[in-house]
Amino acid sequence: VLALAFESVVKLGALLAGGIYALVVLDGSDAGVVSRASDIMRRIPTPDFIAMIGLGALAAFTLPHQFHTGVVELRDPADLKTARWLFPGYLMLIGAPALPLALAGLQVFGSEVSPDLYVVALPREGGHSALALLAYVGGLSAATGMMILSSLTLSIMIGNHWLGARMVRGATGERTGSPDLRPRVLAYRRIGIVVVFAMAWLYSRAMGGVEALADFGLISFSALAQLAPAMMASAHLPPVPPRTNLTALGV
Repeated sequence: VLALAFESVVKLGALLAGGIYALVVLDGSDAGVVSRASDIMRRIPTPDFIAMIGLGALAAFTLPHQFHTGVVELRDPADLKTARWLFPGYLMLIGAPALPLALAGLQVFGSEVSPDLYVVALPREGGHSALALLAYVGGLSAATGMMILSSLTLSIMIGNHWLGARMVRGATGERTGSPDLRPRVLAYRRIGIVVVFAMAWLYSRAMGGVEALADFGLISFSALAQLAPAMMASAHLPPVPPRTNLTALGV
């Protein structure tokens, strides 16, 4: 969690720096950022845009790493008081540079450069290598945090839901007492991390021709949005008492 918090600060700082530079680029143009942004904001949102907003909102609850961070890692309910204002504020800050970067990228590059690369390509085009390096470090930090958290989360889910039930049934059937399952659990989770990374690498090789990184996110959002009805329905169901206490088994 500390690593995730650190990389969140790094990528926020890098993105804000890129957004400020984009404002400088746009202020030097004839149109200016205010008039062009106002024209975009006055347009009626398209159905595609509304659907993307909805998928993004659902992803905050259905993506494995989001669910793990927001639910599993919640140690103290009092932390929600801080999260209620800090998380929306963070989202507003990290979303603020999007429009200036998009406008500046279209102005400088047109359709020659993928929009995913504007935050790095703009300072490079202007000869600001240090700013470009900061933007790259921010992107690397975000990717590293995603890889670490997603692999850990998925490996825990694989170990608990696919393999853990079988281990628990075998352990409770023994008459010698409750064995220490922690070494087996850790081994299965480590194997799960390797499997997740291997599958991700194979998927990246198969989808190497796709230039827009946002397409990968939309695929994930669309697939996991199917879990939203079940999650909403389960929130109104009474809790089911567990049949086996994993803590008593050493997990």
